[in-house]
Amino acid sequence: MAKRPVDIRIKTILVATDFTDYAYSALCHAISIAHHHRARIVLLHVIDPLAHSSAFEAPLYADGVLHIAAEQQLHKLGCMLTQEEIGHHTVLREGLAPETILRSAREHDADLLVLGSHGRGRIDRIVLGSVAERIVRASPCPVMVVGPQTSGPDLRSFKCERILFPTDLRETSISTAETIAQFAASHGASLTVLHVLPRSATHEVRAATSAKLNQLVEKVRLPGASLHGSLRSGAVDEVILSQLREGSYSVLALGLCDTKDFHKGTPAGLAYNLISKAACPVFTFRKDFPFRAATEPIRFPPARPTVSRAS
Repeated sequence: MAKRPVDIRIKTILVATDFTDYAYSALCHAISIAHHHRARIVLLHVIDPLAHSSAFEAPLYADGVLHIAAEQQLHKLGCMLTQEEIGHHTVLREGLAPETILRSAREHDADLLVLGSHGRGRIDRIVLGSVAERIVRASPCPVMVVGPQTSGPDLRSFKCERILFPTDLRETSISTAETIAQFAASHGASLTVLHVLPRSATHEVRAATSAKLNQLVEKVRLPGASLHGSLRSGAVDEVILSQLREGSYSVLALGLCDTKDFHKGTPAGLAYNLISKAACPVFTFRKDFPFRAATEPIRFPPARPTVSRAS
């Protein structure tokens, strides 16, 4: 029996913001996705005491100046979401950023977690490196990271039209690829499954790998979906970034094996490099992410920007 595509419903998008231009770009991408799925947005800002522990910032933190400024910024962004006719909720919390972001994603039953990164400074400790890895590993839902090389779209311009998924072709790739194929189908996007071989690979290895790649593509193919494989040689990160540019892809999808480690084809160091240099958003998926299936139209209450100050 032929497989049927699942009409995936993204109902709630959690956007973590630090009010930088990069976080604004991430929010704009989230707005486009929210329009496509008719989703609501939970806009979260975390005041991390460790990030404001210097002699210069400590008085501002103690006197509540940071809270007041954050509330004003959240209200401003909430007004923008209201103008975009997107149901939303703004949340201001205090605590360690990674743990607070993850807890908020669970509390709000988020279907997608969105982060912005400028590739340097304090946000690196949230989005990239070991701390971000903790967020991505433990996230209860897919994560979209909008890196510093991603051009900021108009509020409605971003579309998931072409998705590139690098894989190492291990057995765990199949389940992850099936999830990504369903996501691509829900957006009417084409999907390219990429495998990168060492330049030293023999003709026999290339032939065997090509056959295995074709098997994976056929296993996850959905009726009417645009899906094909791509076999290339070279340094993994260079090949992925090159293909992203050549194919004008709108999304780079990275697979996760489990909550403990990145998919073997996308180890932490490679993921850091790709997020920093990719000219499109980077999505991370895990094989056990429970996407919602749309069974009936979802109706949301009117947008009411409110601030929840919780620790």
